[in-house]
Amino acid sequence: MSAISWSDWLDFNKETINNTPETPGVFMMHAAMKILYIGNSHNLRAEILESLNNPCISESTRFRY
Repeated sequence: MSAISWSDWLDFNKETINNTPETPGVFMMHAAMKILYIGNSHNLRAEILESLNNPCISESTRFRY
């Protein structure tokens, strides 16, 4: 079985999110040296875009998947 690795931390903005793959996976949202949210989705890009509308998660500054 091969190891699964995380992406680098990416800036939480529409441009970066639009470059996120539309594949299943797990993602983390980060702000002020704290993980705000860990989630999973069948479509990473769509789920992370939806996070922009969540008042708690939208405070994120970076994300990775």
